[in-house]
Amino acid sequence: MDGGGDRGRLPRLDSEAVHMKMLILGGSGQVGWELQRWLAPLGEVVVTTRPELDLCDPDGIGRVLGGHRPDAVINAAAYT
Repeated sequence: MDGGGDRGRLPRLDSEAVHMKMLILGGSGQVGWELQRWLAPLGEVVVTTRPELDLCDPDGIGRVLGGHRPDAVINAAAYT
C-alpha cells in the first residue's frame, strides 16, 4: 500500500494539452452528468438523452454521429 491520500480520485488532466469533441450518450443520468462535469475542461462536450436519441435506432445513431463528428463517444446510457 502506498499510503497516499489520493486513492479513489481521478487523475487531473491538462486541459491545455487536450481539446476533444466528446459525445456522451445518456447524459441525463448520474454517470452522464458527472462525466459532463469532469470532461468539460478538455473540450466540447455534446450530450444526448433518450428523447433526443433512441439507441435502438441505428439510423438515428448515424445521424447524430454524422452531425456532431465527435472524437470520442462515451456510452453512459442505462437500460431502465
